[in-house]
Amino acid sequence: MMSSDHDDRVDPMHARKFTAALQWASASPAPIWLRIEQNAGHGGADVIKQQVDAWADRLAFLTQQLGLDPERH
Repeated sequence: MMSSDHDDRVDPMHARKFTAALQWASASPAPIWLRIEQNAGHGGADVIKQQVDAWADRLAFLTQQLGLDPERH
């Protein structure tokens, strides 16, 4: 789940509530990922560094959840 702290269309509290509802309803021990982008609006991050950071977080979470070893070639 991704949201932005300055979204003028969808309050980021909705993302927090939805993530909490998924955690509560899930029987799986797997985590539910939530990222709240700081200083960003409805379209997400406008700065390239923020976009790179967001993609790095997504890929790191996915890699960890799939049990992939980034050190192995």
